[in-house]
Formats: sequence, C-alpha cells, structure tokens
Amino acid sequence: MKTATPVTIYYQVLTEVSEVAAISSEWTALLMHSTCNRAFSSPEWFLAACKVTPSISPYVIVARRDTSIVGILPLAVKSNGEDALFPTPLSDYNDIIVSYNDIFVAAELLDYAISNPRGYHKIVLEGIRKESNCARAVKLLAPDYNLEQALHKESCPYLLLPTTYDEYLTTRSANFRGSLKRKQKRARENNIIISQLEPNHFPAHQIAENFLFLHLSRMGSRSCFNVLDHQAFVKEVFPALFMAKKMHVLTLLVKEKILGIHLCMMGDNSLCFWNGGFAQEVECYAPGKLLMDAAIKSAYAMGLEEYDLLHGTESYKIKWANTLRYIGKIELTCTYT
Repeated sequence: MKTATPVTIYYQVLTEVSEVAAISSEWTALLMHSTCNRAFSSPEWFLAACKVTPSISPYVIVARRDTSIVGILPLAVKSNGEDALFPTPLSDYNDIIVSYNDIFVAAELLDYAISNPRGYHKIVLEGIRKESNCARAVKLLAPDYNLEQALHKESCPYLLLPTTYDEYLTTRSANFRGSLKRKQKRARENNIIISQLEPNHFPAHQIAENFLFLHLSRMGSRSCFNVLDHQAFVKEVFPALFMAKKMHVLTLLVKEKILGIHLCMMGDNSLCFWNGGFAQEVECYAPGKLLMDAAIKSAYAMGLEEYDLLHGTESYKIKWANTLRYIGKIELTCTYT
C-alpha cells in the first residue's frame, strides 16, 4: 500500500500593499473557514490600516500548500525597525488566520516569523484571546510561556445567548426588564424607530460620516476618534465592511434622520458591538439601551451563539453580559538562523 507523500508548506512574505491586495479574495476565503473575527482579521481591515498609517509597512507571512493559502500571519513592521505587530490598535481581537483547528500551520507561521526576522527584532501580538490560534501556537512552540498571566490583562464581557431572546430576558433583573420596556414604549409613542441598514438601500460611503458625527457628539475629547488617522481609517474601511456584511449597522431614526448608530462586527459565531454614538437631543430616550437590545435580537435572528461587547468593563456592558473572557499581549524575541 502506498503511503501519502507529505505536502510541503511554502512561506511567502508580502511587504507591499499591492501584494497584499492581490491575495484579498484568497484571504477572505480562508477567513470564512476560520475562528477569526470577520472584520478585525479581514484584508479590508489590514489594508485600510496600512494605507492610513505611514509609520508602518506590511509584513504579511503567507503559508501555502501547493498553490493554496492555508495560513496568514498579518503583521506590519514599524518604521523604527524594532517591532512586528498587528497594524492598528482599533482591533479588539487579533489572530493568525488558519482553517478551523489547523493549529500546526499557525505554529509554523509563528515559528517562521520568529526565526526569519527581516526589519524587526521582536514580535508583539496584542488583542489575543486564550482560545485564539496565536495562543495555541505559542503553547506548541513554547510550552513554558506563561500564557495564563499574559492573556489575563483586559476583560471582555459577552453574552452567551440562551435558547431564545425571551429566555435571555428572564436572566436580567426585574428593574432591567421594566426599564427596557418603559424605554421601548416611550420610543414608540414618540415615533422613534430602530432600523438595521442594508447595503442595497443605504450609501456605504455615508456610514463613517454618520458614525463620526454621532460618536464625537457623544464622547467629545474622550474619544480615540479625535485622532485624524483613526478618522481616516473608518472612512477607508467602513464601506467595504458594510458591503461585505462583515459589519452590521443599526440606527435610531427620528423622522428618517439618523440620530443614533450602533456598529457591530461579525465574529465566527458572534455579533460584536464595536462602537456607536447618538445625538444629545435623543439622550432622554436611552438610545444606547434601545440599540443594544435591537442588536441582541439581530444576533438571535442570525442564529449566532454570542453577542460580544468586546474589551472594557463599563457598567452598561456588565448589565447586558452574562460572562467574561480575557485578552492580553504576547511578546516574542526573535532568533536568527
């Protein structure tokens, strides 16, 4: 009986934006068969970050079996030549992109990055979950690395969805349920509508403009979107994410005018609340509560397992969530072969 010949994995390093753009369709195909977040780990997100951040250059390591891409480590290198890292701090979760459970490819990609550095001395991986491909790869490569400590830095509240929305509501306090019901009644009486935007019916290029106006109206100087590079990033990436349904947009409407917005990124089996905002004139209607409730209902409608509130333990998140996960940072010093 013949034995199968092992298929060799080949590595390729992409250092030009045009090279990364050329594999976008293959990248997306692999992403859709992975556990990675569909927005944060997308080629659209990576390319937008590189385009608006002059201080970084792409350093994307691609693993191929024959001609097929089986793994992607989407790093960028700082102009100071010290670190290789994920390209933007606006990603809540980062990871190596491989097919479900193809952890050996993830480990080999990381090993290649460590042992073949070009233009960096250290790899800094932030926004890493304990169950991520990155963490599992490090466990294979360096069993003594203290992942428990490294990846227990920031809390991410999330809602593991019970079987039905009504069942979920029974897990919230009587005060919570009563307050929500009263806010919804008041919104109906004042002709306030919660609506999810659809790519076929709303101009994709207008989403960033609406978001930035409403978010900055709400957050002011506390917002990271006062940084011009971050504004440029959302203007660059939102249209593509929205059209691909990797980002879902819920809005609060008054006489067809958008006065509240709630942005959710798609996970593997989750809907992830990323950011939002609303106008001061509707603050008395608790727009954040109305939009959050509508987003959770959307997660149910899509048959998802989780509604994720991402990093940060603000009190309003804890009121909606029923469990926590943790994220952190992995730092790896390169070796030279």
